[in-house]
Amino acid sequence: NDMSKMSEGISTSTAEIERVSKSGGNSTAAFVRKESKKAASYIDTFSVKLRSRSKTMSDLWDEIEKNTLGLLENPISSKEEIKANLIDYLVALHGMQNSITESNNSVSSLQTIMEGCMGMERSLNQAIRFVVADLSTYLTITERMKSSIDKILNKSKFVVGDIDFNA
Repeated sequence: NDMSKMSEGISTSTAEIERVSKSGGNSTAAFVRKESKKAASYIDTFSVKLRSRSKTMSDLWDEIEKNTLGLLENPISSKEEIKANLIDYLVALHGMQNSITESNNSVSSLQTIMEGCMGMERSLNQAIRFVVADLSTYLTITERMKSSIDKILNKSKFVVGDIDFNA
């Protein structure tokens, strides 16, 4: 998992900085800069992968939305033998929407924490700015997905009726 790799890398660099800072000495500042740059590289790697995956996710979701809305418009979707599977799919979409909400809360918290780390070292600041922007893009895409799911669920009522998502 890319986020775990970033987190582990940053934790290792932080532990090294703390270890060297405790012992002190003339080379402490240079070591802190070196480890900060290493932490920045973990953030950069995560940011690049997130950017790429966000683009892919957005493109794939556009296809899912278009195809699902097309299915709902197709007369075959109102046939009884199709309805049960369609309802299962819509329930899964609703669950996905709830998961997106929970995930977005965590991503927003990560953004806030990252922004709080600004000012430590130049390459780290740049890496943080990029990852915060990429996290914002991710959040925009997932919020669009949630709205899309709302649109799909509202349209589905005309085909399958009301669905009890708590059942």
